[in-house]
Amino acid sequence: MTVRNIALTALIAATTITAGPLSAQESDWHIDLGASARFVTLTGDIVFAGTETRTLSLGDLTSSAQPGLAIELDVWKGDWGLLTSVFAVDYEGKAATDQNAIFTTQAEESVGRVAIGRRIVPGAHVYAGARFWSTTLDFRVVEPNPGQLDGSDNWIDPVIGGSVDKPLGEGWFTTLDADIGGFGLSSTFTWQAMGSFGYEVSPGWSVLVRYRATGVDYETDASAFT
Repeated sequence: MTVRNIALTALIAATTITAGPLSAQESDWHIDLGASARFVTLTGDIVFAGTETRTLSLGDLTSSAQPGLAIELDVWKGDWGLLTSVFAVDYEGKAATDQNAIFTTQAEESVGRVAIGRRIVPGAHVYAGARFWSTTLDFRVVEPNPGQLDGSDNWIDPVIGGSVDKPLGEGWFTTLDADIGGFGLSSTFTWQAMGSFGYEVSPGWSVLVRYRATGVDYETDASAFT
């Protein structure tokens, strides 16, 4: 039995502290650095296709998830920027397939993005780059027929997107960011959308609350069932 389809969506809430700019006021350089704890839930399905197709719901796999760690670093010079982010999380749980097989699961997920950004107007920019995925899965069938499926895969998707920052007054602000990608080169399709609400504590320092949704439809036959 091999894994033929993976389709998942990660819903993430984050609390973030950012610092920037870290450069001299008169310089064209501007650096934004952020760190966050992200609390993860999953929706979607994994389809095991082989002699017998089984569909595993992801809804319960984060019952014991630990908060993930995310780091973001954006470096701007004038209207051009290098935009980077990385996020990693471990999760485990128990779930049933649509054929009433019971799985216990342990998994590790890392997602990152590297892109080149271009400011088009103050407070808004577009970007193009790549999102990389690293996934390790360990499934154990509890019933009706005990077995184990282990596998890992890594892939890179091209992405294009944009971001808008909107001041709300008295130090408050909001940010919207979204991208799409994949286009059949690695995954069939990938997307992410993020909204944040923040407050500038002092010049160069802000505290934010974010909600991010990330999705991917990806196929692989890199795992085996025993």
